[in-house]
Amino acid sequence: MVHTAAAEYGSLAVQAEGSRIAFLARPASPEPAGPEASAEAELQSGPDVAAAPPAAALFVADADGVARAVIGGEAGSPEDGGGLAGGWWIPVDADLRLSHSGERVFFGSRPALTPPDPELAEQLPEEEVEVDIWSWTDDFLQPMQKVRLADDSARTYLAWTPFDGGAARQLETPELPVVRLDDTGDAATLLGLDDGPWRQLVSWEASYDDLYAVDAETGERRLVQERVRWLPSLSPEGDRIVWFDGDTGHWMTRAVDGAGAEAVALSEAIPHPVFDVLNDRPDGHYPEAAARWTDDGRVLVHDTYDVWVIDPANPAGARSVTEGRGRELGVRFRVLDPDPETPVIE
Repeated sequence: MVHTAAAEYGSLAVQAEGSRIAFLARPASPEPAGPEASAEAELQSGPDVAAAPPAAALFVADADGVARAVIGGEAGSPEDGGGLAGGWWIPVDADLRLSHSGERVFFGSRPALTPPDPELAEQLPEEEVEVDIWSWTDDFLQPMQKVRLADDSARTYLAWTPFDGGAARQLETPELPVVRLDDTGDAATLLGLDDGPWRQLVSWEASYDDLYAVDAETGERRLVQERVRWLPSLSPEGDRIVWFDGDTGHWMTRAVDGAGAEAVALSEAIPHPVFDVLNDRPDGHYPEAAARWTDDGRVLVHDTYDVWVIDPANPAGARSVTEGRGRELGVRFRVLDPDPETPVIE
């Protein structure tokens, strides 16, 4: 038994080896005291002013140990290194994950809640007015905003804290809404995607992202490439990004440190198209298949029939690992998804 308390328990995560666990819990909701108490509470708070749900505490435990709070509960305040800064909080049903090593606990958090306007609580139902406010500068059209409202309101942002306790690192924010973890969760550099500057284009063109290299330890981010549409991925070592460029029809690459170099056409030496030649939509090129990384930092890409391996440091040396047999025989070779425990191709 690692934890016993009058609490509402939420998400649970177990390390791959089963030696460590993490879970979320918050104080149990008090039993309702009857309809009279509910009516009195509504009179005090107003019928449409919802009370903020209590934040959950994050607990961790070794498989044979007693749980301890690392965020919330008895973990202390952010100033003590035991909580979230800036009013961020953890919902009890947030996503939760332990890294492969068990040293990092990843969780979803939300920004500080906006307190209700006390004047609104005094309004009568017949005084309420519903209006739609929109502008041509909005990221999304009004109907799309309404469709997205529930998901946007319920989403959380990725953060992590050390298993042994300490300050939390907020990786995702509204300004950088997507940070992709590697398969182990232990990488030093992560891939961040920000569609903010390009959101309006989704109404008439496509979705694009700016790509960032994110330092997992500090949360610091560095812009690597702007306006990418197709399949960005980070190398196993975290030193290079690859993506597909629909305008040129090539796989592109760029060093994360951006050492003064422009993006390089990774697949330029391949004598056959690496885009879908049967796709005749009035749009840019679509990739034939997703690129895959090898464990030594090379990239596997596909033409219509064959698989090619490319060293990003020497794109001119691209080599067909299927030796052109696919094109010769009219057979399509594809790289199968690797074992989840071995996410790169050996």
